[in-house]
This record gives sequence, structure tokens and C-alpha cells, in this order.
Amino acid sequence: MDLEQKIDAVKQQLNDLNRVQSHIWSLNNKQKKLEKLQLKLQKKVEKEYEEYKDEKKRNEQAIRSLFLLPDEEKLEKEKQEYFEAVLDLRKVDKEISLLQFESKVLTEKLGQQEELQHKLMDLIKVKAAQKVQALRQNQNYKMLEQNEEIQKGIIYLLEGIQSKAQDNLIRIEEILAGLHQIELYGLGKKIDKYTVSRILRELERIENQLAHLQVNFARLESECQAYNKFAKANKAHIPDWEQHLAPMRQFSEDFHLKADLQLLKEGFIQSKRWLIQLKFPVDKLVKEASFLIEEHRQRKRKIKRDMAKLLDNLKGK
Repeated sequence: MDLEQKIDAVKQQLNDLNRVQSHIWSLNNKQKKLEKLQLKLQKKVEKEYEEYKDEKKRNEQAIRSLFLLPDEEKLEKEKQEYFEAVLDLRKVDKEISLLQFESKVLTEKLGQQEELQHKLMDLIKVKAAQKVQALRQNQNYKMLEQNEEIQKGIIYLLEGIQSKAQDNLIRIEEILAGLHQIELYGLGKKIDKYTVSRILRELERIENQLAHLQVNFARLESECQAYNKFAKANKAHIPDWEQHLAPMRQFSEDFHLKADLQLLKEGFIQSKRWLIQLKFPVDKLVKEASFLIEEHRQRKRKIKRDMAKLLDNLKGK
């Protein structure tokens, strides 16, 4: 028996077990209905027995009494109805017992299902490995594998650029939020020492955020250069990162906000304007990276489809 026949045989066994499972569900449903009938018959047996006892007692009293007449016919009828109810109940009890036995036997058989599923997966893995091994000798497959790795590398670099740019946007928003908070404290008005102290603490946080922002700009530029080098070597599209990076570079060179209240008062409006303007090139860079990521993911998916076709062609041989 070859590998394909073994896989088909295991699949057939699993299909058989699926039918067994369906039959077990059917048995369970039938058992539930019989159990409802069983309960109903149990109550009927108890009722018929009570009626039989009452009639028997009345007849016994009649025998001892001069004024009552025994009714043997009615007593026999009550006795017969009681026996019939008992027989109906025993019949249902037996059916339930047989259903439980059959369900138990079939459920034990289902224990093979998990083992068969593992066996099927192992056989499929062996089959896939054989296909891949054969395809690895195929030049077209080798080229597709190489292209897939290239797409993975490009996506990895672009995701790094996207992540850094998104982080920069967050930091810009945090700095603007800090400047807004300072404005709420009453910048430009006569303020007390406590408020001045709060403003200076906020300025220190902003100064720290700016330092991180400028470091991230440098890293972002470095990652864009790394992407360009890799993309050029692999004949991939190289966008004009410079139009987005130039404003960031200019900002890092020109913008210096120290924890000095007087300097802040002098350039507060300009500081906010520069930061707001800086959001646009950073946001464009995020969108550019996102667009390229999706483009290369589509290429990667196409490569996957082409590889799958080669596998299917091998299967047909």
C-alpha cells in the first residue's frame, strides 16, 4: 500500500467514525425520549397499583360486611391494567438498557478517532515533505523560495520603518499635550511659584520627549537607508523617503526647547506650530510604509499561490 492509499484508508476510517458519532447522537436523543416515557409509565404503574390496592381492599371489606357486595370483575380489571402498565414499563426499561449498551460500545470505538487523526496528520506531513523534497530540485521552486525570503526581508524592514514613524507621531502628540497643559497653567500671565514649578516639571518632561524624538528620527533615517540598500539589491521599488525625512532632519537641527520658562514664553506659539507641521511628513511616511507593506504582502501571497500550484502539479504526476 503506497502513501496515498494509506491516507485514503485513514480518511475512510475517520469518515466511518463520524457516522458512528452521528449514530450515537441519534441513540442519545432516542434515549432521552424513552426516559421521558419511562418516567410517565412509572407514575402510571404507581397509579394503577394504588387503584388495584384500593379495589382489593374494598372487596375484602365487602366479604366481611353484610351490606357491601364484592366486585370481582372490577378487581380483575384493575389488576389487569396494573400488570399491563408494569409490562409497558419493563419494555421501555429494556429498550433504554439496550440503547445504553450500544452507545457505550460505540463510544469506546470513538476512542480511536484521536489516534487516527494524529496518524492522518503524520501521513500528510510525510506526503508534504516528499513533495517539497522533490520540488527543491525544481529551479522554478527554488526561485520562488528565494523571492519569498526577499519579500519577508522587505516587509520586515518596512515594518521597522512604520513602527518608528508611528512612535514618533505618538511622541509629537505627547509633546503637544504637554505644551497644552502648560498653556492651561496660565503661560504669559503672572503666576505663583507653585505654578512655575509645575510648568518647569512639564518642560523637563517635554525636553526628555524631544531628545527621544530626535534620536528616533536618526534611527528612522538609518532604517530607511537600510531598506533602500536592500530594495536596490533586489530590484524592489525605492520610494522618495527624503521628502519625509528632510523636515524631520531640519526640525532636529533647528528646534531646541530647554526647560527655561522665559525662552518658552518667547517661542511658545512657534514651538506648537513647528510640532504641528512636523506631524504631516511623519504621517505621510507611516502611510507610505503601510502602502508598501501591503504591496509586498500581496506579492508574498502570490508567491505562495505559485508554490502551491507547483505542489498540485507534482501531485498530478
